[in-house]
Amino acid sequence: MYYLLTKAGRFLEMQQVKLMMKYGLKSYQPDPFGFVTSAADIDRDPEGTHKKWLLIKEELPAEPYTALDLGCNIGYFSFLMALNKADHVVGMELERGPVLVAEKLKTLGRVGNVGFLNATITDKNVDLLGEYDVILFLSVFHHLVHSGGMDAAKYVLSALINKSRNALYFETGQGDQGFGKMAGSMPKIAKEDALDYCTDLLMECGAGSIQLLGETSLKNSASRLLFKAKKRQE
Repeated sequence: MYYLLTKAGRFLEMQQVKLMMKYGLKSYQPDPFGFVTSAADIDRDPEGTHKKWLLIKEELPAEPYTALDLGCNIGYFSFLMALNKADHVVGMELERGPVLVAEKLKTLGRVGNVGFLNATITDKNVDLLGEYDVILFLSVFHHLVHSGGMDAAKYVLSALINKSRNALYFETGQGDQGFGKMAGSMPKIAKEDALDYCTDLLMECGAGSIQLLGETSLKNSASRLLFKAKKRQE
């Protein structure tokens, strides 16, 4: 009887998440377990997201590490890090809907070493964060530029680089990409200038070592560069 009730409970949880995904939000990410999303449910190229993970995975520490995933959406990268040697992972997301889905997926996937927060990072509170071995700061910088201005976004980026004991993984929207008012707040960076612009930005914000990991597809033929940055040693 207990087994049947548990199985029924999981089925109901899965149906609830499917309804939330269908009517409550448009996810930027697939769920890593394949429970509730298909390519048609995703507002970004799922192959590009998967490639991004493979690029990051190759660079993660070989020993157990702690991780912070800012702008985690429904937790795709958070879950995969938790399942790949991370001691614990914190996913932080501004919107409440994706966090609710992430919590449901945590239960369905039986992953215990990850937690999710409905919160945002700004120049006013970033200094309250602790240090993490790995920080993911993917497609968030341009949101901060839009909401608080370039100087505030740079302050956040500088603080995060300094708080990453191993590395910070970074990408950002560009002003020449034809969708989204957030990315439109960024300077209009020509595709051929994106590498130099992002490298200079990371150096200005305290990175001493910068590695271009690759370029991944996003949506509407747009793509973004993915960087690994290590803080400057004193």
